[in-house]
Amino acid sequence: MFISSLHTDIVHFESLAVPTPQERCARLQVYNLLAAVLRKRFRDCQVEVHGSAAQGLALHSSDTDVAVLIPGKTGTGVLFQIASKLERVGLVVPAQTRVRHRARIPIVSVQTKPEFGSLRFDIVVNRDDGMKVTPIVREYLDEMPALRPLLLILKVFLYQRNLNSAATGGPSSYVLTCMVIHFLQVNPNELPKLRIDDPMRSEGLGYLLLDFFKYYGSQFPYETDYISVKAGKCLPKTSASWISQNCYSQLCVECLTTEGVLHGVL
Repeated sequence: MFISSLHTDIVHFESLAVPTPQERCARLQVYNLLAAVLRKRFRDCQVEVHGSAAQGLALHSSDTDVAVLIPGKTGTGVLFQIASKLERVGLVVPAQTRVRHRARIPIVSVQTKPEFGSLRFDIVVNRDDGMKVTPIVREYLDEMPALRPLLLILKVFLYQRNLNSAATGGPSSYVLTCMVIHFLQVNPNELPKLRIDDPMRSEGLGYLLLDFFKYYGSQFPYETDYISVKAGKCLPKTSASWISQNCYSQLCVECLTTEGVLHGVL
């Protein structure tokens, strides 16, 4: 009875967790304003949404990830130019603007003014990693019907505990996505295949959620293996020269697009 109720709650929660069509339309309009400002400031730039918003995995509270590709621009100075321009046109709240130019991935975080919805945007420059990942994640979402509902409820679970980013000791949205895909690939406790392939008909989401916590809570071989979604399994850390021994006690996830790039060291 409990498992059946949990499945029903997850299905119901999925419909409540994501922005409504009206909210998505409003977000798109504000994004278009932001993109127009950037295209006017940098004439040849390309502006694209990536991450959760582009994958259909955004929550009400999610930031929108934006990549700006500007030919001929290098260095972090352009981050300050972007922040300054968005402030001067009156689109964002200056007190909420953060230019994290010393971060591993330099980023501009802004929040629009209340009349523009108080929406948050994270902007990166001349990095197309997220754009490359988006179609890959979409393919997995199409292939794995359990992926989206599990991701959405896990995102909120982590958000409520302030564990929804590496900065606070939790997995990023990207790493969490890889964790769930890997879990569904390996089916560590050999649940009936129907619960993964057709979780709605089999009412399998409750079983999958509890099994996810069991796998990463007590079964995953953190010290010896890393997650390779591309391989569809765990691989030994000793086989990857790009994984430092300092990471052997931590969760390591291989990048979906670039071999030898490590994500999600927790």
